[in-house]
Amino acid sequence: MVRPKSVLPGLMTFLPKKKFDTVDLQYDIDNIRLSHQTFTSVDEIEEALWKMPDMEFLYEDISQRGLEEPPIVDGNTVLEGNRRLAVCKRLNKEQKTGKKFIQDFSKIICIPIDPNTSQLDKEAFLASIHIAGKHEWPDFNQARLLKTLHDQRHVTYDTLAAITRKSKPTIIKKIEAYNLVEEYHIIYSNDDTYPEKYPHMWEFLRSDLDDVRDDTEKKKLVMDWLHENKIPNSRDVRHLNSIFKNSKALRALKEKTIKEALYEIIKDDPTIKSPTYKKLVKIKDIVDTFPTKEFADTLNDDAKFSILKDLRTSLDRLIKQIDSVRRKG
Repeated sequence: MVRPKSVLPGLMTFLPKKKFDTVDLQYDIDNIRLSHQTFTSVDEIEEALWKMPDMEFLYEDISQRGLEEPPIVDGNTVLEGNRRLAVCKRLNKEQKTGKKFIQDFSKIICIPIDPNTSQLDKEAFLASIHIAGKHEWPDFNQARLLKTLHDQRHVTYDTLAAITRKSKPTIIKKIEAYNLVEEYHIIYSNDDTYPEKYPHMWEFLRSDLDDVRDDTEKKKLVMDWLHENKIPNSRDVRHLNSIFKNSKALRALKEKTIKEALYEIIKDDPTIKSPTYKKLVKIKDIVDTFPTKEFADTLNDDAKFSILKDLRTSLDRLIKQIDSVRRKG
């Protein structure tokens, strides 16, 4: 395919739609959503596809309304639409047993692509519709495709950002999070659920956790805790820096789970689990670092000065109420 210099990877030439025998259509085992697994049979591929989210909903939709979005095929291999193919193959088997559907699933309409399309263009096209489009893949699959395009196809971060309509820093972070997942999988190669650790690794890339990631011993501890499922909620990864600085919390996480560790942290820092106190701390920071210009303006602005006095009055009243209850009880 001759490509104008101004055109990004992902340029596709589609041929006229045509009908294909459903039984002849093949799954794309190189598809990013499947390629991190090893399959020895079509049954295993279909089993993996049926474990994906919303497959039962997709089955109901296609069985009741027919196949409305044709798969995109490269020869007889489905480039885009493997889940739809799995549904159509099942419906084709079911109609052979006498079931009736809104359409005949022995043949389905597909959109062929030019057989000379490069692998780069195929993968970049998938990125354009599954990272930026309406059919977004799970984050792990997105990151895996981005890494393939960057490391194997030598597509620059800037070009990936243009293809996916994501920012360059987001592209870089997605790939870095994927690299951490791969690092985890090297340590725990028997963990088939390792893609589920991607959200945790995304959180692990927070700038306030740089020291934890750079410390080999601490980093290995985090990997171990993830493997032991001690941090089931990925958002709790952001508290690891505080946990490493608190000996009681660290001991609790080593011996139990993040829940017990956070309990120890909350004793000293209620802002971790309290949005209200998080806001109050921000207000205190504003007061402690009150801008010189605002200070000067307030000297001659009764409305601004009134806000400060109201704030003091409200705090005094709240403190008195809490203090009164504490004394009684």
